[in-house]
Amino acid sequence: MKWYLLVCVAVVAVTVETSPVEGPKWSGYHESVGIPMAARLKKLEEEAVSGRIVGGTPVLPGTHPFMVGIVIELFSPFTSMCGASLLTNTRSLTAAHCWYDGWRWARSFTMVFGSRTLHTGGVRIDTTDVEMHPNWNTGNLNNDIAVVRHAFVSYDNIISPIRLPMGHENNNFVGTWAVAMGYGRIEGQLHPTFNPDQREAHLQVISNEQCIDTFGSFIIHSTLCTSAPRGVNVCQGDSGGPLVAGSGSNRILIGVTSFTSTNCEAGDPSGFARVTSFLPWIMSRI
Repeated sequence: MKWYLLVCVAVVAVTVETSPVEGPKWSGYHESVGIPMAARLKKLEEEAVSGRIVGGTPVLPGTHPFMVGIVIELFSPFTSMCGASLLTNTRSLTAAHCWYDGWRWARSFTMVFGSRTLHTGGVRIDTTDVEMHPNWNTGNLNNDIAVVRHAFVSYDNIISPIRLPMGHENNNFVGTWAVAMGYGRIEGQLHPTFNPDQREAHLQVISNEQCIDTFGSFIIHSTLCTSAPRGVNVCQGDSGGPLVAGSGSNRILIGVTSFTSTNCEAGDPSGFARVTSFLPWIMSRI
């Protein structure tokens, strides 16, 4: 089974056969996923075309005010895309592979706050100040987390931060239902459908032992895994986006979207950077 780094919450409804489990053969997220996804979404926004949501929920403005879109300028004529979580007025959290995927480096990020769409609307701030975790490993996808420093963004009813899971350091969240969100593909492995609007998917945290059954020794203590019914999952469209537990003012950030299997709609687990494992590193940078 090949792995793919992610860029969106995809909601899909196609029956597929999963291939045997293999090590992660992924290389070049921007080339294989981010660049084509960003181009498709930009075209949809320009044409104001809306697709059909399958297995997930459209997101109303202000539902997830901490969700940040990232338009990524590469050292090429192309742009890529990712997601992030707003932590403070000047700090956001994303996946390390959004900045360096083992093949391409990003030149800059345009952080998009308070917008349901990626290429239009919202408060848009450019930055080149991104710090990847020093142990980010592009071979096994471990420690896939990065802090983004950006200019001050003001809070309002559609832009506000997500709380970190302070006091939950020993909580593995197994059995907890959480919400992931992003932009991108919503339907179909062979004939994908796209929607430019942000949306969400409800996923349940599973034990790392269960996740090892799919991904083997590449799952370590700082990985958090989720499962969901076939047809509801994270998929190509929003790497770096948030996985959030709780409700209302008690919501906390427990994961950063990192990877899933090639056939993300097949019901296989998805992998996230476990935020509690990186709290000291994050807190020293915000």
